[in-house]
Amino acid sequence: MQNNINTGTAVTYYADDIRVYYTGTVTETLCTDDNSYRYGFQAQEKDNELYGTEGTAYAFEYRIHDARLGRFFSVDPYSSKFPWNSSYAFSENRLLDGVELEGREVILIHGDARFSAYVTGSVSTGLALDFQGNVGWFLSPSFGAGVIGGWSAGGGISVYPTARNINQLSGWGASAYVSGIFGYGLSFSYDVAMDIDNLKGYWGLTGSFGAGEEVGAAGEVSYTWIFSTTWKDVGSFFEKYIDRIKEYRETLTTLEYGLGVYSDFLNMQAINYEKTDNQEKANEFRKQYDVVSNIRKEKKC
Repeated sequence: MQNNINTGTAVTYYADDIRVYYTGTVTETLCTDDNSYRYGFQAQEKDNELYGTEGTAYAFEYRIHDARLGRFFSVDPYSSKFPWNSSYAFSENRLLDGVELEGREVILIHGDARFSAYVTGSVSTGLALDFQGNVGWFLSPSFGAGVIGGWSAGGGISVYPTARNINQLSGWGASAYVSGIFGYGLSFSYDVAMDIDNLKGYWGLTGSFGAGEEVGAAGEVSYTWIFSTTWKDVGSFFEKYIDRIKEYRETLTTLEYGLGVYSDFLNMQAINYEKTDNQEKANEFRKQYDVVSNIRKEKKC
């Protein structure tokens, strides 16, 4: 379907598979079969209500992209870490071949074990974290095949530049890797985590160091479970734990004070009865005093 194009006055054009953008007046849609489709440029959701024209704004994860200017109109939250970039720049001004990461990615720190003899089997588990404040533990068994043989065990780091939340990596995935381990060595892999519901993939790179005897290349299919929480919740847990320790110590302090007062009372009573030659009563209070004193020693009060 061909629509009229308003060329405006600009001379710089940027294109993707659906529409043409340029730094002047916005074009109309070049071809579309269903305007109800919510996603467009770089697989981001359209925000047509902002300017009243389709494809003029896109809702990225953290900022709105103004397609008329090729810029965000809010400051990059990580701009202080990248002083050489404009805080409003889109994809470092590489609109044709760049993908906007918004300063976020997911990192996995893990341990691995693999056995391979043309058919491979492996398991990876470890810490998952992102820059949104999420943290969790993941478990990822894999199986596959390739021209490879041996075994290895070690650990590594995986970085997923296009994922923004650790939960996006849960579910099915695939990887292609090469390994060269003779006693000790390195292995590398290219990984893709699939978001089947939204028909998206999040690619990543893994570098691992391990021990064993393994050489070759293979491909694997994996399934990942992620048990996630947030650093804030982790901090709250430890705050509650520390508060309970403080309460326990306060209780011990109160107990120490109470036992001390009661011990002094029993001792004074025993002394008073000894002065009145009432040895039977004095012995009774002395026994109680000895019991309380032993409790204080056991509790280190």
